[in-house]
Amino acid sequence: MTVRLNLKLQTPTIELKVQAKDPSGATDTILVGFKRYSFSEAQEKFEASKDSSELIDAAVKQEIVYIKQMKLQLEDENGKTKELVVADTRTQKPVESLWGEPEECLSVLVDALLDSAPYRGSLIEAMFQALLNMKLEDNSAKNS
Repeated sequence: MTVRLNLKLQTPTIELKVQAKDPSGATDTILVGFKRYSFSEAQEKFEASKDSSELIDAAVKQEIVYIKQMKLQLEDENGKTKELVVADTRTQKPVESLWGEPEECLSVLVDALLDSAPYRGSLIEAMFQALLNMKLEDNSAKNS
């Protein structure tokens, strides 16, 4: 019988608040569950996913386990809108023409988040925080 050692804070997933802000000052906060890894596994994933936009998108899609508290506005073919709050993608009911199963709901929402300027950067930053267990600092080039 093999015994695996798990530290108290090294849980299989971590839930982080992702706050997005647009230039008008409007903000929104959702909760996103990311996969967690050991430090050495996280380093490998970080190195593999920092190269191109397509690789980063693929990494984000692979690392997200669920999304909670996502506020949506649905518009039908007549222009009529209604609000929908996805409490948790793991238990979300089908929405005709958008998704059937909870896994499809997660996929649709992750694609929408990655395609949204206000959410994209915050989502990617949160993924790296989950992988590295630290906040990324702004390493912009500065004039000397």
